[in-house]
Amino acid sequence: MHINELSRILNQYFNFHKARSDCFAQLVIAMITVKTVNFTHLATAFITESFPQSCYKRIQRFFRFLKFDPFAVASMVIILFGLKNKKLSLALDRTNWKFGKLDINILMLTVAYRGIGLPLMWSCLEKRGNSNTSERIDLIKRILLLIEPENIDCLLGDREFVGAE
Repeated sequence: MHINELSRILNQYFNFHKARSDCFAQLVIAMITVKTVNFTHLATAFITESFPQSCYKRIQRFFRFLKFDPFAVASMVIILFGLKNKKLSLALDRTNWKFGKLDINILMLTVAYRGIGLPLMWSCLEKRGNSNTSERIDLIKRILLLIEPENIDCLLGDREFVGAE
């Protein structure tokens, strides 16, 4: 029952077909349950009669060609967590790791909510290393299409985010 309800809610923002929407709902519940994004662990938390190996393959298929629309994610977070027209503490961070020979570098803007950072907007940087000022400004400009500047209480970031602009 919870999977169907969450699937319906998520589909209002992402417009997936039913199987993809149900898998997404399963993933959300599994992440909350096992407190990790490791596919092997997530597969064991799916509420289904299927074997964990089948769930693991389902998770892989879900992510294989998926591209999340950052505006859909941000809209969903703002509405579902009741953040519209509230004073928000935003946090800017960057993560970088290697997947085989591929460098993955993501600049992420989150909103602080009850001790966790909820993702709002991100940029996948096509390079290794730190972001530059124009990349950070672009990210902030995109979120300002969804939230008013007066609703930003503060913007937090590590010391790597230098620049007067």
